[in-house]
Amino acid sequence: MKIAAIIPASENSASMGGFKPLLPLGDGTVLSTCIKLFRYNCIKQVIVVTGHRADEVAVEARRAGATPVFNKDYRQGMLTSMVSGVRALDVGVDAFFFLPIDMPTIRNHTVTRLVSAYRSGKPAVLYPQFNGQRGYPPLIGAGMIPMLTAHDGQGGLGRVLDSVEDHAAELDVADCGTVFELNQFPDYEQAVSRMLSEGPLDDECQQLWGIYDTPSNNIAHCQAVANVAEALGERLHVRSGAWLDMGLVRGAALTHDIGQGCRQHEVVGAQRLREHGFHPAARIALEHFDQRLEVEDAVSENTLVFLADKLVCGSHPAPLMQRYEKKLELHGHKPRAKKAILSRMDRAKNILARVDREIGQSAEMLAQEVLG
Repeated sequence: MKIAAIIPASENSASMGGFKPLLPLGDGTVLSTCIKLFRYNCIKQVIVVTGHRADEVAVEARRAGATPVFNKDYRQGMLTSMVSGVRALDVGVDAFFFLPIDMPTIRNHTVTRLVSAYRSGKPAVLYPQFNGQRGYPPLIGAGMIPMLTAHDGQGGLGRVLDSVEDHAAELDVADCGTVFELNQFPDYEQAVSRMLSEGPLDDECQQLWGIYDTPSNNIAHCQAVANVAEALGERLHVRSGAWLDMGLVRGAALTHDIGQGCRQHEVVGAQRLREHGFHPAARIALEHFDQRLEVEDAVSENTLVFLADKLVCGSHPAPLMQRYEKKLELHGHKPRAKKAILSRMDRAKNILARVDREIGQSAEMLAQEVLG
């Protein structure tokens, strides 16, 4: 299947405190970040529609591997930019993404999942949906091209897409970037901040809970674990100056049990997180059941979530030994199971002792303080 992408980057952006497409973001610019989203997904034809400051945008587009196309009518609205982009598409394109320059924080795996879902259904338009709200970039079938190029402009792009509503579909995605726009300078500052953590962010965690029908008691447990893990991280920083990705700590803690209820729930949870592109959080979910911390290993985000999980029973604080004592009561009569439980318990006790030393207090007492 041949997929392309169109990025309109043609309008002025005075309210941003700078020219939006060329503002720094991540290791590039807002524009190059949008382009890399599609290049990551092996989409070869990425068209950037230019208008205001067209020459500068064209240089950046080419540098990032896209093709610039000038829209002389860019002041007349986004539909004209889409039409300019559509007319430059290669022959034989099956569908194309449409991503305004305002939305550079979309996750790579959102595009991956949209392409996969489109292949199986091929609706007229496939929208990413986040917490019940349609977002960007929609994946638009090539059958829409004649309708787009023939449209008189009345009602704009929304009217064209509304005309095929009966043949549209949505895909739930755990990606707040699909509904997050850069309209004012504070939005840009938030986008810069989002690029520093691999998440998932709080509202993305809520979406994941919904996608996988996570029970309320499981959510309450994850929230309690997140609170304890964050407190451990803050104390570790104060005590030793260690810098950890606390966004990752929180996001991984909030989702570490999304596989709960399934056999080998840690494996299932990790796979679910990987499907949405949250690979660091997936590694933490995979290892929250059992973990080894060698003398030469540093305390990591993984360590904090593991220990916090062992210090929380339900949504309440609990001594580390309580969890393993319960396991022994249930399975201690089986020699192999008993041996495995005792081994896991020894590794957890080692981690508790190590964290106690590094934060300068009892982690169990800290969990009591946090959860009351």
